Amino acid sequence: MSDCLGGVDNLRVLASLPAATLHPAFERARIPATALAERVYAAVEIIQIGLVWRISRQAYALPDIDPLVPESAHVSSAAAAGFATPASIRTTGSPTKRVKMSTAVDQLDESEVDLLDGSEIEQSYGNFREAVGADPLVDADPTVEQITAMHTKVLKRNEAPYADFSALCF
Repeated sequence: MSDCLGGVDNLRVLASLPAATLHPAFERARIPATALAERVYAAVEIIQIGLVWRISRQAYALPDIDPLVPESAHVSSAAAAGFATPASIRTTGSPTKRVKMSTAVDQLDESEVDLLDGSEIEQSYGNFREAVGADPLVDADPTVEQITAMHTKVLKRNEAPYADFSALCF
């Protein structure tokens, strides 16, 4: 499946894929069953891939969208139910998720801060890429909460860029 999407090598790249790119990939993807034959993904396998995509988006604070439902159905069902569409949520200000500093970088700091939005997270990765020349290693990729906490400590509070990740439980 990764090959049909252009080579997804980490969770952040998967989260950034638009839902519209998944449908053609589902149709093109084949699983080699034997040396002579291949098979299409079963419905349950497609659902599992969709769930992994949704979880990856949640991990990076991106909006939760069901990739198996056509995009037009998302907007029309939300409007019919009286819910705001994603564009109007951004303009009216949706409730912001918060992160406790004590669970992200500093056990002694009990303050809470607003989680950075997706564009700020992408900017952080862009800054890292510019400084280092590559994305973080998969096993060293920070969480959105850790990026938010360090952003707050260093850029907003002008504190030392120190974090104690050894004793924190996630």
